[in-house]
Amino acid sequence: MNKCLVSIYISLLLVFNHTFAFNETCTEDTNCSAEEVCEDQVCKCAKLYTYSEEQNKCVKYATEYGSICYMDSQCTPFLGANSACINNICVCNAGNFRWYQGKCQQYASKNDSCTSDSLCMDLKNPLALKCGTGNTCECSDGYYDRGADCRLKSEKDAECAITMDCFPTMNQYLHCELGKCVENVKSESWTTDNFTNNYSIGKAFTSNAMVNNDASCPNGVASSMTKDECSQCSNAFFFQDSICICKQGFFLNDGKCIAELGMKSDEIVHYTNDSDCPIKPGKLVDGACYCRDYWFQHSTNRECKKTTLEYTHNCMDNDWCKAMGDYAYCNAETGKCQCSSQAELNETSFYCDKKKDADFTGLCLSDSECPLYESCIDERCQCDDGFYRLDQSDNCLPKIGSSCEVRTCNHIADAKCSNNTCECNSGYVTNGLLCLKPAAALNEECQIEQQCQNIKNSACLQDSTLSGKSTSRCLCIEEFRDVNGTCYALKTPGSLCSTKFDCTVILGDTFLCRNMLCQCDISQSLNQDNICVTNSSEKSYLSIKVIFLILLFKYLLS
Repeated sequence: MNKCLVSIYISLLLVFNHTFAFNETCTEDTNCSAEEVCEDQVCKCAKLYTYSEEQNKCVKYATEYGSICYMDSQCTPFLGANSACINNICVCNAGNFRWYQGKCQQYASKNDSCTSDSLCMDLKNPLALKCGTGNTCECSDGYYDRGADCRLKSEKDAECAITMDCFPTMNQYLHCELGKCVENVKSESWTTDNFTNNYSIGKAFTSNAMVNNDASCPNGVASSMTKDECSQCSNAFFFQDSICICKQGFFLNDGKCIAELGMKSDEIVHYTNDSDCPIKPGKLVDGACYCRDYWFQHSTNRECKKTTLEYTHNCMDNDWCKAMGDYAYCNAETGKCQCSSQAELNETSFYCDKKKDADFTGLCLSDSECPLYESCIDERCQCDDGFYRLDQSDNCLPKIGSSCEVRTCNHIADAKCSNNTCECNSGYVTNGLLCLKPAAALNEECQIEQQCQNIKNSACLQDSTLSGKSTSRCLCIEEFRDVNGTCYALKTPGSLCSTKFDCTVILGDTFLCRNMLCQCDISQSLNQDNICVTNSSEKSYLSIKVIFLILLFKYLLS
């Protein structure tokens, strides 16, 4: 073929198959990447995306609190002012800002100055504080001052978590037992099982919360809706003129935009009982739903977290331990709440007081203190499932099968990032940490079990025939033997079988599969060498052997 024609052909291929980068010239949207559109013959970010110089690509705007991000500008269109991208998550600015009622609000803590009740905020219980007469945040009516926080007062036979919650009267002394204020002494039959049975975790939502009662939006909210369709759905809006999502302060569940805790809406106005609140266990107060007494409100405002009890200290995560204050955590091994290594328990108040010389360097007490893909476990930020560290100083990197939306798969040879998930290249197998070629036959070297998965009844095992060397190969597993490169089940005379080959491949051609057992033909018997021989042959063999022994004996006597 003429060299000029080849050059033209290659140029045409590049034109028709090349995907142009941001700000490159284009003729149509298909010339640009999936997150871009061709506008004025230039590839630009689509309306739902913004350009990141650091990532050198168009990145998506946040569409809810806690969305993944690379820069602050991804967060502000939805979260508004006072939001930021911290540890690759869209949250409120550090300091006294908290996501509440659909925006990042500045708040004042206990004993801080204030101008209104709405400014005072206990992060665990938004109802616990009010702005007092001295323009200082103090305990709300019905709450008592524990020192560092305010807790709800309880009475006989009402719910509680710690004994201080139970307020005595002139004629009664109360204490908290099994999550209830009681007058009598603790029962001898009390066990931790009582705590589980009487104070179990309910489902986050009840069935009636899943029903979509919005007549104008019968099929529920969907991101694919048009702007007109979206406008018919309660508590939804058309974000960035691109996608139908729930308004700030609401979140999507089964096609319905559910109000976050503390958020008022037209729907909640019609609620009459605590049980009407969709987030369980709920409490209806002044037209908004909150968590039930002695349950804590999660930072997302979408979940009520259970509290530990003073008698049990039981927990499933750090949030359960908030009854002991901010310096407590859930011991992963014991499943019990305990004070941080930098705090001491006040037995009277059941509160972990920070030590005077406390140093929290390198420690954590909540997941929000950890980088992306990490959780706070036993005061240390540890990688989530599906992620690992190559070195203790490194970020948590994805294993095969985990998200590569933020961190690439480049640390794993022969891996790629496809649809935001780490995958091995075609023709490779994995244990989650490595991508390797599968073994083609027995006795080939291997590093991981998965390399041997195509060789039936084999495993990646240490080769014991190589003294002084540490080499693993695809070898037959226990109770199997390698016969010409295939692993067959070991058989002995009398073993179960289904075909003659089951027996002969291990025991030899003299055996049959008779009555589903490896045995000799009916005209044969088994000799001492485990070989099937005819009966006459066996007798002749024995006679010759006897004669030989007699002659040998005579020779020795002569």
